[in-house]
Amino acid sequence: MSLFARIVDPKITDLNNLNYDAWSVIAFQRTTVIVTELVMAAALLRFIRGSVDKTMQTIISASIFLHPSFLIVDHIHFQYNGFMFGILLWSILMAKEGNKLASGFLFAVLLNFKHIYMYLAPAYFIYLLRSFCMTPQGTPLPKQFLTLANTVIVVFVVSLGPFVALGQLPQLLSRLFPFTRGLNHAYWAPNAWAVVTVLDRVLLKVAQIFKPEMINAAGVQSTSRGLVGDTVFAVIPNVKPIHTFIVTVAFQLATVVAADIHH
Repeated sequence: MSLFARIVDPKITDLNNLNYDAWSVIAFQRTTVIVTELVMAAALLRFIRGSVDKTMQTIISASIFLHPSFLIVDHIHFQYNGFMFGILLWSILMAKEGNKLASGFLFAVLLNFKHIYMYLAPAYFIYLLRSFCMTPQGTPLPKQFLTLANTVIVVFVVSLGPFVALGQLPQLLSRLFPFTRGLNHAYWAPNAWAVVTVLDRVLLKVAQIFKPEMINAAGVQSTSRGLVGDTVFAVIPNVKPIHTFIVTVAFQLATVVAADIHH
């Protein structure tokens, strides 16, 4: 995308040109967001054509394509979520049509576009392992497994290879997993930790009345200032990255086991 952006306006790709908001930037980003959403539109149309109940599928597809998060957030924040959701839909569509290798390839591509889809990776792994790399009776198919594995590896090598060659992989990983942004990711992102933060604020009020000595002074302002940074609680013990990792893995294991059992 940056190659095209440089043609439109070279200043767009200048890393030292922060807060650059010329009309060319807005026009380029908004136009490319809308155009790339055609990937999602094409997948939804394919779902409609292959459905049994076309009326219901049309309603579902329209509700996805016209979802406010795409029309408002994506067209203002420019994260290209519609485009990436379209890749996910194509991956699901390929699996539905029996082309499991293409499904795995597209999901690998999607992961390299936006790593937040890692949450779907365990379920994808179990599904493709069972449906593509094993017979219905559970007999392993080594050739199928190696074909799928090599396909995924090639995608990651093409995507991450340049970063490895330039010695920038640690920098890339630190940006992919920015723990220093804090649990609430600035201005209270709508996640479970926001609920924990509310509880901490309630407990802070109670502690100020009955037990002021248990208050962590550093956390009095930390959780309510709405800025990017490590979240420090005033009463509740602080949550570290390893804690969130353990919770995530535990929930992922539960879904993976359930998917494996019901396959």
